[in-house]
Amino acid sequence: MAERSRRPKASPPRLPARTEALICELRRAHPRWGPRRIAHELQARGVPNAPGRSTVYRVLVRNALVQHQKQRHRRAYERWQRDAPMQLWQIDLMGGVFLADGRECKLGTGIDDHSRFLVIPRSSSSSPHGRSARRSRTRWTATASPPRC
Repeated sequence: MAERSRRPKASPPRLPARTEALICELRRAHPRWGPRRIAHELQARGVPNAPGRSTVYRVLVRNALVQHQKQRHRRAYERWQRDAPMQLWQIDLMGGVFLADGRECKLGTGIDDHSRFLVIPRSSSSSPHGRSARRSRTRWTATASPPRC
C-alpha cells in the first residue's frame, strides 16, 4: 500500500479554458461588471454551455479579479422586544382561507412580544357574500374560545 494522489484524473464538468479566458477579458475590459452581468453577456454572445453567476464569480476570485471590500452600509437591526410581558402585542389578521362550503375563514392572532405567548387566538367565518362580517367581528370579542370555522 502506497500513498497515492487524490486528484481526479479528469474533470469533465470543469469550465473550458477558452470560456474562463473570455470571462477574464470581459472583466478587464469592463471593471464595473459583476458576475451577473458577465454571465448575461456570455449567454448573449452565444457561448455554448454558458456558466451561471456563481461559476463566473468563482472564476473571478480564482484569477484575483475581485477585491473583497467592506459593506458600505451598516445593517441596523433593531429588536422591538420589550423588557416585561404584556407591554407590547403583535396583532396579525389573515383572510383568504376558504372552506369547502364556500365560506371564508379569517384568522386573528395576538402575540405577547416578550414571552412570545399567544394571547389572542381567534377565527371567524363569513358567508360567501360577506353579509355576516359584522356578526363575526362581535363574535370575536364576545366568546372566550375561538369559534370553529
